[in-house]
Amino acid sequence: MTSTKKTLCQAYCQRGLLHRRADRTDEARTDFEIAAKMGSRFAKGQLIELNPYAALCNQMLQRVMDTLK
Repeated sequence: MTSTKKTLCQAYCQRGLLHRRADRTDEARTDFEIAAKMGSRFAKGQLIELNPYAALCNQMLQRVMDTLK
């Protein structure tokens, strides 16, 4: 990845985080999608967290893990 592409990718991730913090989920998702297409693993992780089905699955998994402790 060129330094310009890496910088742009990081900028999309940072802006996505700012959108997410301001509860602008759609805008955050758009920026994370762009960064993910550029190869950002962080952005891919954020997209998973923004997915309501994945969030529900994570909650259920956490309950199972807590029960097993």
